Amino acid sequence: PETAHLMFIEDEIDKRSKLYKLVQKHGFACELGEQSRAQLSRWAARYLMNAGKKIRNSTMELFLDKTGTSMDNIASEMEKLIAYTGEREVIEDEDVETICSQNVEDRVFDMVSEMGLGHTKKALQYYRDLLTLQEAPMRLLHLMRRNFNQLLLTREAMDRDMSAQEAAAYVGVSSWIYRKLTDQARQYSRHGIEEYIHRFYEYDEAIKSGNLSDQMAVELLLTS
Repeated sequence: PETAHLMFIEDEIDKRSKLYKLVQKHGFACELGEQSRAQLSRWAARYLMNAGKKIRNSTMELFLDKTGTSMDNIASEMEKLIAYTGEREVIEDEDVETICSQNVEDRVFDMVSEMGLGHTKKALQYYRDLLTLQEAPMRLLHLMRRNFNQLLLTREAMDRDMSAQEAAAYVGVSSWIYRKLTDQARQYSRHGIEEYIHRFYEYDEAIKSGNLSDQMAVELLLTS
């Protein structure tokens, strides 16, 4: 019926395919890529301006470091800032530090960085904090595995001397995220990254067979 709409959602698409050309001819094809850091900054500044608020560029950088790239999360944290600052016009660094919580993905990223530096106690503290926030160990395992997969691709891009733009596309992240990954990748050897990835699959099998708990799997990765 005319009231029904059929939507195709794909991570990758071949624009030469018959299906893509058919959709483009009879419907609408749209690429919804991840926004760049600069785009997110401009969008957030307009959002705050419409609410009668101002924010310095340095404070915006701090804010985006806390929120990550999820626009839903950014909007939610901005609403908290707007409510917290009340009649005050300018949002300060202190407001961001007080109100905005670091997103789970960034906490896991920091945890993996501490692992690479050999700071086991700090890595475990990040893990305990995440458990306190009621984050499921299986989700943390997924995020850690994704991080290490990205590190392996980053290492490959670095070894092949790709340009920053080419490398970011190769890894499948924004240029800003790729810069963070290059710093993190220097804390690990390529062999070390591959070893961790192997262990993720090994522990996944052990969890599924009931021989290992998901919480213990994370602890083993952090401590050995």
